[in-house]
Amino acid sequence: MDRIEMIMSRWEREAGRSLPRPIVMEGDLSLPGLGLSPANRSILREQSPRVIHSAASLEFRDTEDGEPTRTNLQGTLHLLELFGDLQVPELHHISTAYVAGMRSGRVFENELDVGQTLCNSYEISKVAAEKLVRASGIPSITVYRPSIIVGDSQTGYTTTYHGFYAPFRATHLMATRLDLGELDLSVLLSALGLRGQECKNFVPVDWCSAALVRIFDEPDLHGATYHLTTPEPFPVGKLIDAGREVFGEMFDPAQALDVRLEDLLPYFREQLQTYEEYWRHDPDFDRTNIEAALPDLPCPKLDAERVNMLVRAAAQANFGWPPERSRPTPQRFSRLFAVNGFQASDAQVTAGEEVGLQITGVDGGWWRGQFCDVGFTNVRPGVPPQNAPLIRISAATIDSIGRGEVSVRDALLTGRIVMLGPNLPLEAAIRVIHSITTAAHEHLIHH
Repeated sequence: MDRIEMIMSRWEREAGRSLPRPIVMEGDLSLPGLGLSPANRSILREQSPRVIHSAASLEFRDTEDGEPTRTNLQGTLHLLELFGDLQVPELHHISTAYVAGMRSGRVFENELDVGQTLCNSYEISKVAAEKLVRASGIPSITVYRPSIIVGDSQTGYTTTYHGFYAPFRATHLMATRLDLGELDLSVLLSALGLRGQECKNFVPVDWCSAALVRIFDEPDLHGATYHLTTPEPFPVGKLIDAGREVFGEMFDPAQALDVRLEDLLPYFREQLQTYEEYWRHDPDFDRTNIEAALPDLPCPKLDAERVNMLVRAAAQANFGWPPERSRPTPQRFSRLFAVNGFQASDAQVTAGEEVGLQITGVDGGWWRGQFCDVGFTNVRPGVPPQNAPLIRISAATIDSIGRGEVSVRDALLTGRIVMLGPNLPLEAAIRVIHSITTAAHEHLIHH
């Protein structure tokens, strides 16, 4: 929940407005039924006609706790068992282009296991998981296979620093002590057994996200497999040039070490040992399906200027260390609804009718309850049934009403509160909203 809040808060700063929060459920892929509570299973049963499965372990070697098999294979099996019980009709599965393993030449989107050699436990687990998905019997299955995902094509922003970033992260530690701008960095390629002409398939995260969402929202595009790859792979030799330009700027003569670059090569190789199978020439990933589906959404070209931007952004973020932290979130609305009753004694709404409440912004989420003769009762997390009445309000508006800066009626008239759906009498809704905002303000002061 903190991770979601950290990401959402960042996008709110970018957008300059409040954004709705998803419901975050606690579960565990390694457990049957994901270890979900009966209440959360009930919400999923009512509200999950479509699922995106993007959870994965990126471990390349088997670990003591059973990764990556535990998450990628057993976790997918548990997920599919749950989906079968919930009768989920539509699954969007995130695989990887590297189910191709050690293949060369052209790799088609409709191919999976053609007897290829697989490089590591990660690839083995992802091939096995994709086989499970395809054999699951779910009516509609769409598979996405991204190649190596890098940061945002415009800003360089990313939350993970794997793959593409590994050699730069290792080199970054030398940058202040060695004048990399003046050294022959081709020895770094030689340390990885490369000549420099090998090409890698890098795709920016913003394009991958946009492509996935477009396909997800277009039913006519479902049921296919899509290579989220670039038609213009990038030579690894040019990555060295990008590192030279960025890291050459960081050299501090006052911290210079009396050491040769060659002396640091064992350390460099050790840092990149996990990825050693990936520093080779990629196959030609066929893009027939993705190009036909999204002809107006080409993958941004990764040229030298963009690579420099990505490396510079990663270096400025110190390659994600220390991890970005969200501010502590008390989840005050969840606590508020758990301990407070909301009285609107003359609300004339049919007893038991489901009404939805969506609070956007910090600590927001979705709740559902009933209007009845004593107010808004039986409030619990969850999205209301389709076509049920819905009240939408931001956390900031709740606080403004609680402080007396604006009335509920004025907030409604100015669009700061939105009411959707039938059978939602205005006066009753105003009284209920007022009781919620008053209680929320008192709760905030108290805590």
